[in-house]
Amino acid sequence: TVVNGKVVNTNVVAIALRFSWPVQKSGVFLAGFAVAGTYEKDLRIAANFKLQWYTQANINDPGDAIAINRVYDAVGTQNHAENRTRLYKDGQNVASGTSLSYLGYSAPPIHLGGAFAASLRTALMAYHLYIWRRELSPEEVLWLHAEPYAFLQPVIRRRWFMPSAAEAP
Repeated sequence: TVVNGKVVNTNVVAIALRFSWPVQKSGVFLAGFAVAGTYEKDLRIAANFKLQWYTQANINDPGDAIAINRVYDAVGTQNHAENRTRLYKDGQNVASGTSLSYLGYSAPPIHLGGAFAASLRTALMAYHLYIWRRELSPEEVLWLHAEPYAFLQPVIRRRWFMPSAAEAP
């Protein structure tokens, strides 16, 4: 739920970001939401240039560093009730952990490409940012990577025609 441009916090959330990174800078904020300098649920580039999902417990991608000018799909999911958090990169689950996120706020502002401190800001090409009030399944994350706009369905208008009764001879 979005209220005045802010996401209402729930115990279950997913943040998905398709992005490319034109300038390499470590320790920066990509997308998520925060309040008063505390970063509660966000995607970041860690000091080692790898993808990170932060929910008060860092979940780090053990794979390759994020390269310049390559498009990535990053998804962080959290299910606080089931004590689970996951990080996906390009449709694949690359890290999992326990959910330790602080739940005491109600409507934190959404940040994209930076946060409070100048050191956390970065140049970012964001192709889309989605936020759900539920955890995405691994199948949904993979589908989102393969078809990022597939859920945008055109409006189908149905027309019903009733043939008029033919006059009997």
